[in-house]
Amino acid sequence: MSVHPLSSKVIACAFEVHSVLGSGFLEAVYLEALYQELSSSGLSCEKEKKISISYKGRLVGQYRTDLVIEDSIVIETKCVEKIAMGQIYPDAGPSSCEAATRPG
Repeated sequence: MSVHPLSSKVIACAFEVHSVLGSGFLEAVYLEALYQELSSSGLSCEKEKKISISYKGRLVGQYRTDLVIEDSIVIETKCVEKIAMGQIYPDAGPSSCEAATRPG
């Protein structure tokens, strides 16, 4: 699956979670709901996966993600009163994933 259709599917799952749960819960609730929604949609996803971070070819640390979908997209869940901006980047930077969501 290429990144663009995969991103669209992930976003649709996130909107489904929001439409069912609404607002007012802690991040852990949305993370688990999103994990279940993604899994029931047939997507491979891992919770709290450790990703090695390299700087100029040298390991500088590890990062624990909320979710990694299809070894291509990194998701970090955040609970906010109002979403200002979110973007999907075609490059996850120093990790091995193809795309990442990052706050704007």
